[in-house]
Amino acid sequence: MRRKTIKFDYKKNIIITYLLSLLAIIISLVYIFPSFLSPDFHNYLELIDVPNYYKSDFFYYYLAKVIKRYYSIVDSYKIINIIYVFLMSVLFFIFCYKINNIYKRTISFLFFSSLIYTLYVFPHFGLIQIRSGLAISIFYLSILFLLKNQITKYILLNFSSIFLFHKSAIIFILFLPIIYKKINFRFYNIIIPIIGLYLYFLNKFLLGFFILLATKLPNFFAVKLNFYLNNLNTNSSLNEINTFNIGILIIYIVSLILNSVLTKNKINDIMLRVYSLSIFSWFAFSIIPAIAQRFFFYFYISEIILLPAILVSSKLSKPLKIILFIFLFLYVIKQSIGRYILNSEFII
Repeated sequence: MRRKTIKFDYKKNIIITYLLSLLAIIISLVYIFPSFLSPDFHNYLELIDVPNYYKSDFFYYYLAKVIKRYYSIVDSYKIINIIYVFLMSVLFFIFCYKINNIYKRTISFLFFSSLIYTLYVFPHFGLIQIRSGLAISIFYLSILFLLKNQITKYILLNFSSIFLFHKSAIIFILFLPIIYKKINFRFYNIIIPIIGLYLYFLNKFLLGFFILLATKLPNFFAVKLNFYLNNLNTNSSLNEINTFNIGILIIYIVSLILNSVLTKNKINDIMLRVYSLSIFSWFAFSIIPAIAQRFFFYFYISEIILLPAILVSSKLSKPLKIILFIFLFLYVIKQSIGRYILNSEFII
């Protein structure tokens, strides 16, 4: 009987692995078709032609140098998108798969985790977004080390991501104490958002701080920060942000609901702390909208674990689990459709 169980589990895991790999391939290969490319991809073609601008992101720099030798600039752009999105998807699916196995969750958990990831990431990612997207997937994978209290490995993995994929991955190291240290419900769901809101009202002081910071940072960080600062006085889409809106209120309410209904365990606790940082980032960095939106999304995508966790919560009856999950899942679909139709990377 024991042998049969092992054999069954082995076959099931193999099947799941194949299905997730197939999904990763499908998600990445759609970038062959122009209609799925980011609407501003033409602006990034020069970055393929002259990758020196991103020389500090080693993975992109060498990948672009090699591919453009054999393909046109447009085809090189598509190929780089495919490679990045495939790697990003595989890493996210590995994370979801590991969490599913560690906490002995159901196939429905894994299915909806993968589906939510696809809806949030898939509609259209451009060159800029997929570079940071690969850094995000590394961050979530590194959370597996936090579950084992392996802080050094967490830091090293995210530190390597800074130089390989995207400089903004530094935020995952800076926020480590908040992500790792368990304090209490009020701190993460009341104090952290209030601190973010307080910083929003100190935006003039923060702007001066960022200007000073740009003069002190190493060059590969300072260049990007100066780019955002120099764009603040333009009508660039980077500056389009509606700080106070119904979407951010809904997200805050969702965080309170998730804290109330999810079963208490280490992964749920860590992901809820990560989720609280999305609201903090939205307000705290709003003086530079591009940074606020980027950091918000980094932490907000923790929903790929949190929402399906409702289905395995021991605190709710089965009908209530299903109703709550359907309601939140419909909001995910609304977000995905909105981004695709309006050609916007970010909508709440």
